[in-house]
Amino acid sequence: MLRQRDTTPISLDVIGTLEGTNNLRDQISPAAGVLVSRKVARIAALYAEPIVVFNTNAQPRDVVEHNNTVLLGLGGRLRIRPSTYLVGEITPRIAGYDPGVNLMSFGIEERAGGHLFQLNFSNGIGTTLGQLARGGIGNDSWFIGFNISRKFF
Repeated sequence: MLRQRDTTPISLDVIGTLEGTNNLRDQISPAAGVLVSRKVARIAALYAEPIVVFNTNAQPRDVVEHNNTVLLGLGGRLRIRPSTYLVGEITPRIAGYDPGVNLMSFGIEERAGGHLFQLNFSNGIGTTLGQLARGGIGNDSWFIGFNISRKFF
């Protein structure tokens, strides 16, 4: 929607997803939100993601008070060397269904040409918005992960 430039202090994107358990046969959870980002002097980037995720509570609708979740994803990325970054994020629930532990993660990234390698640590194993809305496993349990991505120029 918007790209950060000299006259525009932020970037703004719209997010929409659709997911479900059991190959989209159960617990369909659409989500919608926006992503606001700001780059700071080619050294850091800050992110805020207000998102609403629908149908996040596995209990039947007639027995639960809240079935949807409003999240506020907050993240950052800091360049510590020319091709090395520290990253972190937390996704607190601000309204609706709240099963307890907010998902948190942090990691280190290394860029090599068009590839990005990331070693990350998290208190949950969720990767989709529906999984993030359902929360982390616990603050005493941490998991290690590895991602590799490729940017095509």
